Amino acid sequence: MRWRSRSPEETRAAARELAEEVGESGASVALIGDLGAILREDRITTVIVTHHRGEAQALADRVAVLLGGRLCQLDETARVFQAPASEDVARFVGVETIVTGRVLGREAGVTRVEVAGRILEVATPVDTGVRVRLAIRPEDVTLALPDERGGTSSARNALGGSVARITVTDAGVWLKPGYVASRVIAELRAQIESPAVEFAEIGEIREISLRIFDRSFAVTYVLEIAAIVIGLIGIAATFSSQAIARTREFGMLRHIGLTRRQILHMLAFEGALLTALAIAVGLVTGLVVSIVLIEVINPQSFSWTMDFNAPQGLIAVLMMALMAAAVATAVLAGRRAVSIDAVRAVSEDW
Repeated sequence: MRWRSRSPEETRAAARELAEEVGESGASVALIGDLGAILREDRITTVIVTHHRGEAQALADRVAVLLGGRLCQLDETARVFQAPASEDVARFVGVETIVTGRVLGREAGVTRVEVAGRILEVATPVDTGVRVRLAIRPEDVTLALPDERGGTSSARNALGGSVARITVTDAGVWLKPGYVASRVIAELRAQIESPAVEFAEIGEIREISLRIFDRSFAVTYVLEIAAIVIGLIGIAATFSSQAIARTREFGMLRHIGLTRRQILHMLAFEGALLTALAIAVGLVTGLVVSIVLIEVINPQSFSWTMDFNAPQGLIAVLMMALMAAAVATAVLAGRRAVSIDAVRAVSEDW
């Protein structure tokens, strides 16, 4: 979605709204693109504070790196990321491979640096004899087979090595209106020609993510069953103890004309009322916890959230099952208490 504004006030309001959405939603690529378009098209001077390197690269014309309360570098965005002023800045902007070397000299505009017995050529002018730290960015490294090194690369530095491991990385491509994802994927496959590259549309990625998510939380269903069983055991223990304590009460009720069946019906009704109260409390508590997880904890902790969906049919079935189980448990617990002879049940009151 692109925002178009006719006045400076509308432009600032749209930019502020998008900036808030970027901060709340974990800075999705689409929102960052829309916000950057507004800032550049309407030439709005904006100060952005972020810890996300992707946001800085996508939105900023100039970047200031603050580390430990100290301004370490202030420059154009490309310069900060391609030529960091210090090792700390280099690591902050994502450079992971940093090696130590010694400058041997400079010739034809190229500085020769010795690193672990190998000679590397760099463009940065440095005095001879100075020990330096070299930052090697992964996107600046080209891999080639030994027999291809001679004619396929113009790189000055060639280092031998072997592939220790392959780490899967990913990238997102956002299509402009009018482009079809399947056609773009087909064109990319034809150009890349690599069996290791996989393509997936947003719907496929979402389905895979949900399957992984469901598998990860499958243990919660086991915990739910365990909680239900423990709850039923608690209900059985409660009604059993109450039934035993009310033995004389049941005997007196039988003396005044109530039958065992009527007393058991009364116990079933009491069990149903208590279970209904417990279900109501559980539903309200579960609803509150769900809303907090979806609207607060997930966005703050994981930078994503999900839609609220209450499976009403499943909840209704579980409520009826719990109600039936509780009633049956109450009746079974009371059968022993009402099985005692009425005279014996009230003999202790004589």
